[in-house]
Amino acid sequence: MSTVAFIRRMLDAGFSHEDALKAAEAFEAVVYIPRSKAAIRQERYRNRLQLSEDEWNGLRSLVQERDGYACVYCGTQEDSLHVDHVVPLIQGGTNDPDNLATACRECNCGKGGRTVEEWRGAKQ
Repeated sequence: MSTVAFIRRMLDAGFSHEDALKAAEAFEAVVYIPRSKAAIRQERYRNRLQLSEDEWNGLRSLVQERDGYACVYCGTQEDSLHVDHVVPLIQGGTNDPDNLATACRECNCGKGGRTVEEWRGAKQ
């Protein structure tokens, strides 16, 4: 959200111009803290999931252990495994462990927001 959009929301909510500008200064201080692109993506991802970092890490560990620390799509065992939503969130998938699977980076990024069937069909 831009600073201008933030101020507009504050004004729409009934705050005075002075209070909105003060809040915007605090907003800018929080929003523009230098962070890596990966850290920003992880934060957005956790926010979309509505899970705390500890909750997501616990769920991720559970899924990876269940799947034997290997990609369920290609069998690769590597150090940096992802947890994939079998039915993507954008298509109505959930964070239920039955909808999560361990995936290597290549498979997870290649699959993207598609279902497994859509992804495999596109690969052929």
